[in-house]
Amino acid sequence: MGVKPLPRTDRKRFGLFNPDKPQPSTRKSLKIIPKAQIIKEMANKTGGINLKLWTRAKKGIKKIQGIYGKTLTPKEITIRQALFIDQLAAEFADHLIEGVKKVGSLESTAKNAKINFNGLSQQQIEKKVWEYQFADFIKTFVKYNPKSSEVIRTLQKIRRYTKVPLQVHFERSRHWNSLHKIEEELLRKKINPEENLKLEVKRTLQRKRNTPIQQSKKLARLKALDIIVASSIYADLIMETKGEKIKDKIERERFWNNSYSEGMEKIYPLLSKEEGILQAIIDFNKESPRGKEPLPRRVEE
Repeated sequence: MGVKPLPRTDRKRFGLFNPDKPQPSTRKSLKIIPKAQIIKEMANKTGGINLKLWTRAKKGIKKIQGIYGKTLTPKEITIRQALFIDQLAAEFADHLIEGVKKVGSLESTAKNAKINFNGLSQQQIEKKVWEYQFADFIKTFVKYNPKSSEVIRTLQKIRRYTKVPLQVHFERSRHWNSLHKIEEELLRKKINPEENLKLEVKRTLQRKRNTPIQQSKKLARLKALDIIVASSIYADLIMETKGEKIKDKIERERFWNNSYSEGMEKIYPLLSKEEGILQAIIDFNKESPRGKEPLPRRVEE
């Protein structure tokens, strides 16, 4: 299916709607399967866990439709359903990893899944096994729920929206000195990273240009670029304030990527009606670092 999971640290909340409303996708509404049962069923290879989760997934989709059918748009409902399936698949992968660590080895599990783990650390093998199990759950869910294709397509879009695009690294390298000065000033003044990110997004959306391209795809693309760079600044600030003690290179990269995705989640409500900009952000994860065509000049205040 090609569906990759949302960052594990923030998969339960996307900030799309009113957080005060009940959310059927929260962990409280999901029955956690005892570890002893996981280990037993893994050893017997009965697939009982999968069957229970697939049944729960089917019921959860209907439950979300029933709760929000009269209060949210079909698109908003589909997004909630996609996030619910993402969380369920992630829980499935979490349980399998925990079980494997108790009764087997990651290497043997990777071998059975035909994952090439030569030269990889335990941490890297665990990541690959986790992603394999996540994808396997999604594939099986589609098999048992053939009408869920729109939910899976939405999940793919969410992933491309929150994923760090190569374009952001290209842009950061071009303007690193300026970005570094901005971040130093924000850190010196102890500006709240989330508040700064939302303010920058609002400013970007309000910018106007008296040119024929004001409503064009090029301007939407340019604003989208400003937004992903702003989210990368948010990730830098979070790294400096909360992740400064992380020494492992892989862990630091994972923490930064998760922080970037977290920033994109937080600003989604501001962008939810900006279809052109949202699509441009998604498209950045379909392109080479420079994109399909040269970027237009940056929007001026």
